[in-house]
Amino acid sequence: IFLRERFGFYRAFAIIFGFFGVILIIKPGTDGFNSYSIFAIAAVFFITSREIVTRKISKRASALGIAFITAVTITLSGAVGLVFSVSWVNPSISCLLGLTAASIFIFMAYYFSIPAMQYGEISFVSPFRFTLMFWSVLLGFLVFNEIPDRFAIIGLLMVVLSGIFTIQRETFVKTTK
Repeated sequence: IFLRERFGFYRAFAIIFGFFGVILIIKPGTDGFNSYSIFAIAAVFFITSREIVTRKISKRASALGIAFITAVTITLSGAVGLVFSVSWVNPSISCLLGLTAASIFIFMAYYFSIPAMQYGEISFVSPFRFTLMFWSVLLGFLVFNEIPDRFAIIGLLMVVLSGIFTIQRETFVKTTK
């Protein structure tokens, strides 16, 4: 809607189908859904907003420059947040190393996602983000020994299928033109 991309029945179907999959994953109204779930929903909203803004940035702008500005802005925002923090806890060396690794990974993610948003249609690029769910489930199991329940797995499959459907549909539309 904001970027004036094509939006038809099949795309709407895929979005609604995937949304119901997300509902199965987060299970609103159950013990699994709590105040922290709102943070995940807010994160998705802000990530989507970031991608829309990124799409509006000139294609001549450097992906490295945009990623650097993003990193600086996040750092400054975090510093401002410290002012409102209730108490400061000195992080351990292992925590600092983990934060450094996470920072490098998110910087790399920004660097690679910026040209995807600048040059590709968001409706085509976004389904590739569904692979994040696969990695989340795998790492959740390997690192935290978490096993998703039956509804979460069904929801995950629904979201992934909606992404695959969108990619297949886009390929079909492009080849029939």
